[in-house]
Amino acid sequence: MDTLFWLSAAWIVYAFVAYPALVLAMAAFARPKLASGWGYGRPKVTVTFTFVPPGEPGATALEGVRERVRDIAMNGFPAELLQIVAVSDGPLTGRDELQRELSADAKLEVLVLELTERAGKTAAQNLAVRSATGDVIVFTDADTRLAYRALEAIVRPLGDPDVGCSCGRLIYAGRSLESQYWNYETALKEAEAQLESLLGANGALYALRRRDFAELPPWALSDLVEPIYQLLNGRRTCWAPGAVAYEHTRDGLGDVFGRKRRITLRALGSVALVAPIFNLKRRPLAAWMFASHKLLRWFSWLPLMGLYFSSFVLATDPFHARAAILQLLFYMYGAGVYVSAPFSAVPAYAVEVAAAQLVATLQWVFGRREVVWEPTGVTAGGRLATR
Repeated sequence: MDTLFWLSAAWIVYAFVAYPALVLAMAAFARPKLASGWGYGRPKVTVTFTFVPPGEPGATALEGVRERVRDIAMNGFPAELLQIVAVSDGPLTGRDELQRELSADAKLEVLVLELTERAGKTAAQNLAVRSATGDVIVFTDADTRLAYRALEAIVRPLGDPDVGCSCGRLIYAGRSLESQYWNYETALKEAEAQLESLLGANGALYALRRRDFAELPPWALSDLVEPIYQLLNGRRTCWAPGAVAYEHTRDGLGDVFGRKRRITLRALGSVALVAPIFNLKRRPLAAWMFASHKLLRWFSWLPLMGLYFSSFVLATDPFHARAAILQLLFYMYGAGVYVSAPFSAVPAYAVEVAAAQLVATLQWVFGRREVVWEPTGVTAGGRLATR
């Protein structure tokens, strides 16, 4: 039990403190990795997003689709080099009329496609790329808004043949605990990109060449798998800090749980697709980063339970008794979020994330695959672009 206690403690400290500190320190001394950009001007670009049609759970109002198209069209990218493909995750009444309206409003080529039944974002992306005419595909979400010239910034690195995918910076509007944690994650992603490659993009804004796109099973987490496929093919995924995307996110009790459970379940299901990343002989740095940043965190519920259980079993010892009491008080204080107790959101968030990952792991073990879900994001209040 004593071994379980210290192994659990070491797992938590390494995954959330030691590994980030080590990666940030290594990146500070690494040689900057710069992308050369396009030598012959801009390529043609297809921007695609998926929305849930009216009448379905989590449906996107068509006015939201119109706003999303306007936001993309007004981003400063030449209209003659821009195509927008909006995919309805399910049958859409009046699709042709909506397509004509959006094309006329945006004054550029807009395609509105539909899946014959709910099949999820990854299936919608597969359909979109089949109809895309751009040399570069930019993936974004229906509830995302772009900073001005974000498209220019996300496309530019792909002019470098060593770059296979570029990832934008996602900023959550507001000062929720989720947004603060995301800032920590962003710093870590930047460091990993500086060392070798991003091991996953964010679905709000990333891009790759159309010829490099790989059709994936509907249950796969595309913004994890596509960037790693680029690395496996000898091209890195780079950070494009000037490509900024904005989103709101719901952070009420249950919202974080649902989002983390879904993401973890889809990520665990996708591990088999990116298994070659663990080739220590060919990619030791990438294997180390993936295991440390991804796997250890997806299973972080294991050391938390191990630490808690071993502390109480060994509670006859004063040190372990104090450790058990402190953990119990920490978790109990999380209930203070119901009455807005100061800082109670921290333990509540930790419990919610760990519980979500535990549930996702059990669902994965028992063969569940999730392809359809209700969107949890909230449109970021109009175009938050800055000039």
